[in-house]
Amino acid sequence: TIVDVPTVRRHKLSQTSVTAQNYVVVRLRLANGVEGIGEAATLGGPRWSEESVEAMKANIDTYLAPAVIGQRADLFEAAGIRMDQAAKRNNAAKAAIETALFDAVGKTLGLPASSLLGGAVRDRIPVLWTLASGDPVQEVEEAERKIEARLHRTFKVKIGAQSPEQDLARMRHLARALEGRADLIVDANQAWDETASIRCLPQLAEMGVRLVEQPVPAWNVGAMARLRARPSTPPLLADECVFDAHDMLAVANAAAADAVSLKLVKHAGLIGTRKVAAVAAA
Repeated sequence: TIVDVPTVRRHKLSQTSVTAQNYVVVRLRLANGVEGIGEAATLGGPRWSEESVEAMKANIDTYLAPAVIGQRADLFEAAGIRMDQAAKRNNAAKAAIETALFDAVGKTLGLPASSLLGGAVRDRIPVLWTLASGDPVQEVEEAERKIEARLHRTFKVKIGAQSPEQDLARMRHLARALEGRADLIVDANQAWDETASIRCLPQLAEMGVRLVEQPVPAWNVGAMARLRARPSTPPLLADECVFDAHDMLAVANAAAADAVSLKLVKHAGLIGTRKVAAVAAA
């Protein structure tokens, strides 16, 4: 099922602007009658990756569901192999099915999904809030409300929809307004080239920005490595350049990032995410 959920305000990324979050919700039923539910999300259609919710639904119905129907639900690795044989990539669609499998098996056994993966190692994590209206005055007001309500004190700012100069001015406004009360990280969503990054990253570091996510296109791992080697560059986070464990190995070998963004929709589910995380940890 395709579901479109309105956002609380317009969400501007480097490549698009959205007012709804799009999901595919997958329901599957085991022979024992237990139902599992999974989901996958895309932001603004096939712009961030090649998948859209419409494509996900078509590929699940036509190729991926037939690959797992009638199989044992608790053989998660085998289900992943069967789906890989049925369709290349389509990681978000595969993640929705795999998540539903974990949900159904966990309900059957009375266990959380974490127990099926070796058990949880922490019971809480900090959660950040994304600022993406493009209006620094509105964004400060939004951040102030989150801080006052004790909901968030780390904010990820989406940049790249405007010129680098406009984005830097916006970041200076946010940094001054929230200084000492919140941490800022930045997500460029591949908007800059290497030259712009050389000019802008040191300025972000001077503002106290703690982390910069994917400043250059995903294919340009070499630029990420060169930027990271510069002493004035803030820590870099790899996102769109890491979809599987092989991508993670390439980024690690190039020393191209300080951290990696893990997402079920990128890594085809929980098992794929754990594999990418294992390479990153190594």
